[in-house]
Amino acid sequence: MVLVSKTYCRLFLPLFVLDHAEPYPVLIMEPVVEDKSSQVIMESYQNLRVGYSKIIHLRNPKIIDIEKIDKFYFYKRAEKAFTMVMSGDLRIYANLLLVKGVSTRES
Repeated sequence: MVLVSKTYCRLFLPLFVLDHAEPYPVLIMEPVVEDKSSQVIMESYQNLRVGYSKIIHLRNPKIIDIEKIDKFYFYKRAEKAFTMVMSGDLRIYANLLLVKGVSTRES
């Protein structure tokens, strides 16, 4: 599992195979209840998901959607991440967890 941001997603996804056996190899933190009441945060979140989805689908058209997960479950999964890639993206909820698959010659 890898924690990444949108900027790096675009750069290394061609080199990074997502796990085809994982039902949701791309995960994003779902906004907490308090943030769901903020139109500004929710618009930003929707733009993030759309932007990430476009990047993911360019390289991985079989991935239907980015799975939203609870904030604390996201943190728990992030603690177990093999690699973290950090960027200067300061937008709230601007991180993904990617589940890496097996790299082959075909990938």
